[in-house]
Amino acid sequence: MSNAVAFPHWRFVEHHPEAKSRDPLQSELLNQESFRPADALVRESIQNSLDAKLPSVDKVRVRIYVSGASGALSKDEAAPYFQGFWPHVQECENGGQVASDLEEGACRFVVIEDFGTIGLTGDPAATRVPEGASNNYYYFLRAEGISQKQSSSLGRWGVGKYVFPKSSGVNAFLAYTKRFDDHGPGLLVGQAVLMNHSLGDKDYDPDGWWAKPGPGVQMPLTDPSVVEATTSRWNISRVNESGVSIVIPYVDAKLTAKDFISSVIRAYFGAILADRLDVEVEDPDGAGVVLLTSNNVLQLAEEYFDGDEREKVVSEIQLMATRATIPEDRRFTTNQVAARAGRGWSSTTIEGDTVAKIQKEIEAGHAIQVTVPVELRVKNPGGEISTESHLHVLLQQNESLRQKPLYMRGGIIVSDASRFPMAGIRAICIIEDSALTKMLGDAENPAHTTWTANDKIRSRYVRGGELLTIIKTAPHKIYDLVLDAAAEEQRIVFADIFAVPLADGGRKKKKPTFSGGKRPGGTQGPGGPRSQPLTRIEREDSGGFTVVPSEHGRGGTLKRVEVALGYATRRGDALAKWRKDDFDLATFSPVITGGKIEKQQGNLLTAVVEDTAEFQLTVLGFDVNRDLNIRARGLSK
Repeated sequence: MSNAVAFPHWRFVEHHPEAKSRDPLQSELLNQESFRPADALVRESIQNSLDAKLPSVDKVRVRIYVSGASGALSKDEAAPYFQGFWPHVQECENGGQVASDLEEGACRFVVIEDFGTIGLTGDPAATRVPEGASNNYYYFLRAEGISQKQSSSLGRWGVGKYVFPKSSGVNAFLAYTKRFDDHGPGLLVGQAVLMNHSLGDKDYDPDGWWAKPGPGVQMPLTDPSVVEATTSRWNISRVNESGVSIVIPYVDAKLTAKDFISSVIRAYFGAILADRLDVEVEDPDGAGVVLLTSNNVLQLAEEYFDGDEREKVVSEIQLMATRATIPEDRRFTTNQVAARAGRGWSSTTIEGDTVAKIQKEIEAGHAIQVTVPVELRVKNPGGEISTESHLHVLLQQNESLRQKPLYMRGGIIVSDASRFPMAGIRAICIIEDSALTKMLGDAENPAHTTWTANDKIRSRYVRGGELLTIIKTAPHKIYDLVLDAAAEEQRIVFADIFAVPLADGGRKKKKPTFSGGKRPGGTQGPGGPRSQPLTRIEREDSGGFTVVPSEHGRGGTLKRVEVALGYATRRGDALAKWRKDDFDLATFSPVITGGKIEKQQGNLLTAVVEDTAEFQLTVLGFDVNRDLNIRARGLSK
């Protein structure tokens, strides 16, 4: 095939003597964590695909082809696409060994292509774009470190596009696009981002192009014979559909279809569940073709993840899948929050009766949705502009979990938006409104994994950093308000159960008043002075505790013991958070000497003391992986 087709040579840009020498730094911006090619490629490619959806289609389809060894190109098959390329690689630092190893071996590659999208629209000859104009081709292939900014954009072809050359062993990729408004053979171009280097007596910038021969602006190939040969050889499936196909050559042999399937689920299960996205992963080496849709994404998550991550991802998918079926009486709305004095999160953000309803639904194990109205103030030369937006928080109780909330901006999951886990609750924060989506896009790092109060946030929004904190803490603040209400209710309940006052988590209390008699120097209750407790708790390493009389209790005044228990939670009263699914003391077998069990149910236990010298109460069988909060009260009657 290559003998009949005139493939171009690579051409690198000669360094201008008046320009600075540079090595690309953009890829380093993607290294907040260890670089994982599958995760980075999936995040960058699909978020731009979702943003470029055609108005006439309901969903975007993405195809990922992983050649593996079976589909790899031989040295001779790959050679026509790298004419004039290897000498430049050899002149880069460590490039000689790279060129030798890769040029002589098979070329494993990955193809990522989208369908139902507009393609790389715009004039391919443009070297600048007027303000307000749109040119996806320019921003993807000619702009460096800048992006096209639109309010609803998930991706902006900015720094993140460097994942494509970075994922290639030779820092290169091919791009083929058909535009929705162009019925020609499509545009085909290659690009490399090496290091500045010298070859012979000439100095070169990092940028290399596989494009139409000739001086001037590098123009994409349109020769039907070149296009057809390339799409066939590199397993590009595009025929007439508009969209973009990216070929990444010489990928790491360790990169597998399983990596991509896991990455797609990890980053985009929300868009898949919403029927905005289907993804097809093809692997001639093993899995064949796997299609990820709203019907099977949960099943595939259970299959492709293990251990703690499996539990986390599966629980998040399960919660997200319930969203569409949450009834109206489990959908709540808070008061508006804003980055203004007295308008952040507080006890007045959610009305008292609403908090009570939320608490009731959470305790019943139901999934709920809380909508939070948010005010944004955008800086403008004529003065600030106030914009109303909103976000949604899904919550569902799960006492076995301790994990960070999940944040979803549009269709993309921002995995590290919060560093703080929540105990006993699953939480997903969903941002869909265009105003808030744009703001968080401005705050997003190139890898699309977190939000920071960067220069864009500070320069474009009034008190932008404060507003970002309000948004990021929404799941925690909502749940904290519910826990605070539950703790207050439990404090009142225990005041009825126990004959002595209970500690209430640091809340200030009025001193008790007495209807008659003296006010003693210390608070006196039926169990004696609080400064001299009648019991002592000893924890057992095997998952339990023992209650014995204190020295004061052994003096003969201890008559009864009341114990209340609960597994520790991140915030709020552990006893208020007790659920029957945690444990039920009715199923335990306490060991008691010097007394007898009076009541044993739920998380409460009472015992009668018959002999203080011999009394000992031991209860074992609790979860050793969870902290147990114990409150024991000794009574003198």
